Amino acid sequence: AMAESADGAYKTELVWRRKPFHDLKDLGPATFRWVSWWNSKRLYQSLGYKMPEAVETEYYANQEMQVVSL
Repeated sequence: AMAESADGAYKTELVWRRKPFHDLKDLGPATFRWVSWWNSKRLYQSLGYKMPEAVETEYYANQEMQVVSL
């Protein structure tokens, strides 16, 4: 189900909105940028509407603080 959701979002947000792509040479870099955005910049509801990068940075900062307080 999750893969179908991501696939649907990809088609809706990139392929159908930005068409026509003349060939795969045009679609490839656009896909790379979209996947990069999806994995790192998109706001995730399950993360409290935060970006994954922000959550990861916060996590490691908390880990360091726990080590320091020991």
